[in-house]
Amino acid sequence: MRKIAIVGRTNVGKSALFNRLSKTRAAIVFDRNGVTRDVREVRIGDTIFADTPGMFDYSANTDIANEICRILEIVISEADIFLFVIDCSVGITTNDKKIAEMLRKTNKQCVVICNKCDKLNICDEAYELGFDEYFYTSAEHNIGIDDVVNFLGVHNNASRIDNEDYIKIAVLGRPNAGKSTIINSLLGKQRRVVCDSPGATRETSYDICKVGGHNIVLVDTPGVRKRARVVDDLERLSVSCAVRACREADIILFIIDSCSVNGFILDRQDLILLNICSDAYKTVGVVFNKADLSGWKVVPKDVVMSLGNSFSQMCNVPVFAVCGKNRTDVNRTIVSIIDVYKNCHVEVKTSELNKLVQTINNSGVLHNVKIKYATQISINPQRFLFFVSGIKNLLSSQKRYIKKVLQERFELSQVPVQIIFRQSK
Repeated sequence: MRKIAIVGRTNVGKSALFNRLSKTRAAIVFDRNGVTRDVREVRIGDTIFADTPGMFDYSANTDIANEICRILEIVISEADIFLFVIDCSVGITTNDKKIAEMLRKTNKQCVVICNKCDKLNICDEAYELGFDEYFYTSAEHNIGIDDVVNFLGVHNNASRIDNEDYIKIAVLGRPNAGKSTIINSLLGKQRRVVCDSPGATRETSYDICKVGGHNIVLVDTPGVRKRARVVDDLERLSVSCAVRACREADIILFIIDSCSVNGFILDRQDLILLNICSDAYKTVGVVFNKADLSGWKVVPKDVVMSLGNSFSQMCNVPVFAVCGKNRTDVNRTIVSIIDVYKNCHVEVKTSELNKLVQTINNSGVLHNVKIKYATQISINPQRFLFFVSGIKNLLSSQKRYIKKVLQERFELSQVPVQIIFRQSK
């Protein structure tokens, strides 16, 4: 397995090139310096492409700049080939020369990508960098990409990693809740940018790891603030990426800063995000992070009750208290939530389901209503179709009763269940 790292200073088109080479729209492309902060990887066949943060300021001494420098050092040490991207419309800058010198010292193959050449910009000074291979491209307009692909030997029909063998877990939460810290804890290395400033993560990032014998794709997502505070187009794009990642995941790990729980009452924004989880019909685990600071060994019963009272759909979801920074109980949490996720694949026999229907009809709870027949129409998510006579008389409280009885009978209390009621003929 070889790794090809796309490197260069900021805003030269690395993410656009990454999207072209990986045939995805995974990376955010935005006309602003420093959009990419984390490493994003996509595996195609026997090749891993890595999109990297821009090497934009060597003198900055901020937490984020230091974290980016640390991550870039890791990527450079792991990569087999570099695609060094420069901007033809600007020419060679001082930072380009510094990056070239750094790459030359690695003694690894380096291919110079002269990007943004759609207006026939020819950058003769690029050859002064002293590398052997040069390609002129326009990632935005798909010019010259096939030449790069052919040179690298990446076949267009190479299949991406078989996601059916992996459980995809999206990590969602408000800014600064500790999502990236938990990702790093599960990976066993500092792979994601972590700093005290909220909003360090701007894009969804994917990592593959193994926990408790399970192959997992971890999806780190940007923190989601209150809608009224989101005024920047880039942040809006980041939020939409986070929501899409939740819809595509198998499990949502919802992270809450345990220190933000005020008097056992959850923040309103947390409840809004939990509603997104509920609407996605995914297995959800609620993780209260920073338990070392709040002093929690387990989640207090009052907090669990507040969660159920504030959001009835979440009254039975598994809850955990962890410390991502110290890696306390993080792996155990993942193994536990995967055990819950397995119930999403339970197949209920129609005969057993209709025995339950008979029990409900005889319970005396339904008035002027009778369930004629029921069947399971899908798994993951669990969906059931109930044919009912007198459906206009079916009350919301009776629907909740039917759902509760069904979940208890078939051990589905902690997974999302949808029941569709239809008038019988």
